[in-house]
Amino acid sequence: MMSGAKRNGAVERQPQDGPGRTVMPMPFIPAEQGFELLEKNEEEGAERERRGRRIHASRDTLSKETWWTSSTNTVSDGTYGHLLRAAKARAKQRAR
Repeated sequence: MMSGAKRNGAVERQPQDGPGRTVMPMPFIPAEQGFELLEKNEEEGAERERRGRRIHASRDTLSKETWWTSSTNTVSDGTYGHLLRAAKARAKQRAR
């Protein structure tokens, strides 16, 4: 599996190529931080752990027919692309 972009702006690794895709990681770091970092409470941490386990358990279904191997032999899939499309569709449905 590949390591993806982190939400803090630092990028670990992205696939070199994929099915018709070119990837160029571009981290954007604001000059002034307009946010405050807070610790997760126990409930938030537990929910994140449950979500991670559900994604892991569903990975084969979510990534079906979206596997590819980059030129550096990194195996990648479209799991998070499917999740993003589903979230956008749900948000669009709720907005109606």
